[in-house]
Amino acid sequence: MQTKEDKFLEGQILDKILQCQEDYIFTNTNFLDLHQQSVAQAILHREKKRQRIKAVFWGGYEGAMRRILFFLPEYLEEHSYETFEDVLGVLEVTKLDKNLSLNHRDYLGAFTGLGLKRETMGDILVRENGADLIVLKEMIPILLEEYCSVGKSSVQVQEKSLKKLIFVEENQKKERGTVASLRLDNVLCEIFNLSRTQAQEWIQKGSVYVNYVEKYKNESGIEAGDIIVLRGMGKAKIEETGSLTKKNKVPIYYIKY
Repeated sequence: MQTKEDKFLEGQILDKILQCQEDYIFTNTNFLDLHQQSVAQAILHREKKRQRIKAVFWGGYEGAMRRILFFLPEYLEEHSYETFEDVLGVLEVTKLDKNLSLNHRDYLGAFTGLGLKRETMGDILVRENGADLIVLKEMIPILLEEYCSVGKSSVQVQEKSLKKLIFVEENQKKERGTVASLRLDNVLCEIFNLSRTQAQEWIQKGSVYVNYVEKYKNESGIEAGDIIVLRGMGKAKIEETGSLTKKNKVPIYYIKY
């Protein structure tokens, strides 16, 4: 069932498509969360049957969770990342209290505490000595002026080129497991150490995403390259699937974040 918020997002997306086509310029949304991206993909799937649309999701780096949806006119390539740099910016934050531990929530709280909307910020990449905040480019001047403290620590901030954004996922684990089949619940059980009942409950609640699309049904066909997100529990990428073992199990090789 489409919510009021989903309908509002649909109106925004259709307006951006129309503006792109009529004015022959690239247009974009704000940052979208996983649910909004799933809604947006359904809208794109429907509209691409009616008209030619060039659209790209991008959040500053491969694997970004919060992403902007860009609409491109014919003269731009779908991977024109230089164009995206006019929209995306990076704020490099360095904490001055080296003994104080800061987390994702601390950096987000300092951002929203300035009265700024969550949709103007993408992912927060926490480092040992600070964090990189991916934001709408237009937010950079405000943040350079007002983003002065996080938690109990004062911070130094400066703008960072998107090209210099190097993302190394912490706690990255490469693992191997076996599943009865490549059905979604089986894969969830293996990766996130769930029971079959728990996996099915997560799916029914709309908390499971495959390639940024919400999955409410226990579907088959998980394959190499798929990105699986269990909201609040983590993310994994299926690197490879193997041939049946002697016990009729399917090996899967995955990176867990």
